[in-house]
Amino acid sequence: AAILGLIAVSLSIYVCYRFAGPLAKFLGKVGINVLVRLSAFILICIGIQICWSGISALMATIGQPA
Repeated sequence: AAILGLIAVSLSIYVCYRFAGPLAKFLGKVGINVLVRLSAFILICIGIQICWSGISALMATIGQPA
Protein backbone atom coordinates (compact mmCIF):
# COMPACT_ATOMS: atom_id res chain seq x y z
CA ALA A 1 0.00 0.00 0.00
CA ALA A 2 2.86 2.39 0.79
CA ILE A 3 4.48 1.78 -2.60
CA LEU A 4 1.18 2.44 -4.40
CA GLY A 5 0.74 5.65 -2.42
CA LEU A 6 4.27 6.74 -3.31
CA ILE A 7 3.63 6.05 -6.99
CA ALA A 8 0.33 7.95 -6.91
CA VAL A 9 1.92 10.99 -5.27
CA SER A 10 4.87 10.88 -7.67
CA LEU A 11 2.57 10.74 -10.70
CA SER A 12 0.42 13.59 -9.44
CA ILE A 13 3.49 15.76 -8.83
CA TYR A 14 4.81 14.92 -12.30
CA VAL A 15 1.49 15.85 -13.93
CA CYS A 16 1.34 19.13 -11.98
CA TYR A 17 4.87 20.12 -12.99
CA ARG A 18 4.41 18.89 -16.55
CA PHE A 19 1.36 21.05 -17.24
CA ALA A 20 2.18 24.04 -15.01
CA GLY A 21 3.57 26.15 -17.85
CA PRO A 22 0.67 25.73 -20.26
CA LEU A 23 -1.83 26.17 -17.44
CA ALA A 24 -0.13 29.40 -16.34
CA LYS A 25 -0.27 30.73 -19.89
CA PHE A 26 -3.95 29.76 -20.15
CA LEU A 27 -4.95 31.37 -16.83
CA GLY A 28 -2.89 34.53 -17.19
CA LYS A 29 -1.81 36.79 -14.34
CA VAL A 30 -5.29 37.39 -12.98
CA GLY A 31 -6.23 33.71 -13.12
CA ILE A 32 -3.06 32.70 -11.29
CA ASN A 33 -3.74 35.34 -8.64
CA VAL A 34 -7.27 33.99 -8.15
CA LEU A 35 -5.99 30.41 -7.96
CA VAL A 36 -3.35 31.32 -5.36
CA ARG A 37 -5.84 33.23 -3.22
CA LEU A 38 -8.40 30.44 -3.44
CA SER A 39 -5.89 27.77 -2.46
CA ALA A 40 -4.66 29.93 0.42
CA PHE A 41 -8.25 30.33 1.63
CA ILE A 42 -8.83 26.57 1.49
CA LEU A 43 -5.58 25.97 3.38
CA ILE A 44 -6.52 28.41 6.15
CA CYS A 45 -9.95 26.75 6.44
CA ILE A 46 -8.29 23.35 6.88
CA GLY A 47 -5.98 24.81 9.53
CA ILE A 48 -8.88 26.36 11.42
CA GLN A 49 -10.76 23.05 11.30
CA ILE A 50 -7.74 21.18 12.72
CA CYS A 51 -7.36 23.75 15.52
CA TRP A 52 -11.09 23.65 16.28
CA SER A 53 -11.06 19.86 16.51
CA GLY A 54 -8.08 19.94 18.87
CA ILE A 55 -9.55 22.61 21.10
CA SER A 56 -12.91 20.80 21.19
CA ALA A 57 -11.23 17.54 22.21
CA LEU A 58 -9.20 19.36 24.87
CA MET A 59 -12.26 21.09 26.29
CA ALA A 60 -14.13 17.78 26.41
CA THR A 61 -11.41 16.27 28.60
CA ILE A 62 -11.19 19.20 31.03
CA GLY A 63 -12.99 18.36 34.24
CA GLN A 64 -13.09 14.66 33.47
CA PRO A 65 -11.47 12.35 36.04
CA ALA A 66 -8.22 10.82 34.84
